[in-house]
Amino acid sequence: MACGVFATTIPAEAVPVPILGLRPTGVSSGAFFANLPPQAVDPHYTLIQALGGFGPNAFVASPRPVTWVPNQPVSQWISPDGISTPLLSGLYVYRLTFDLTGLDPSTAMISGLWTADDNSRVVLNGNFGAGIVQTTTFSQFDSFSFNSGFVPGINTLDFRVGNAFFPGINLGGPSGLHVTKISGTAEPIPEPASLALLSAGLFLCARRHKT
Repeated sequence: MACGVFATTIPAEAVPVPILGLRPTGVSSGAFFANLPPQAVDPHYTLIQALGGFGPNAFVASPRPVTWVPNQPVSQWISPDGISTPLLSGLYVYRLTFDLTGLDPSTAMISGLWTADDNSRVVLNGNFGAGIVQTTTFSQFDSFSFNSGFVPGINTLDFRVGNAFFPGINLGGPSGLHVTKISGTAEPIPEPASLALLSAGLFLCARRHKT
């Protein structure tokens, strides 16, 4: 009978919860996403590497090239300068951070859509080898997803955007990033009290069966 009582203390199977901090590009803070005004600073994506004196701010790109995939109801293009002029060729890295404190990293998963001009790779927590490479052009979205490689606490998602060189102008063309429909879940870490109670119940059950 005692074992039956303790068995009732076993926590129910953990239910995944949304990961906070995963935001599309070009949207506001707060509980609900809303597109920011043209050339506004994106509060979620930081330029951690840029050329020509740009960074760390990334701006809503307006105007933007007509060849870029259109802005979405809750996501927009961002760029180093906010006006989509030709920029120096090379690498521009946009970083999004999110927090898994209180969540089990081994159960985390995230996914989304992205595109960039000219080419890009999505990298989780600096693991370049496990990054996802853009396979389409900036006129359509690619998908990305990760279900491993997460760490406790703060995690980083880097969008490494290359800007190609154009010999005629000795510069690259316009450069930008667009992330949309990004989301993720992870299971909460069980409360220590629940784990202790479960351990005590299993221990007493084991002793009962031995006697």
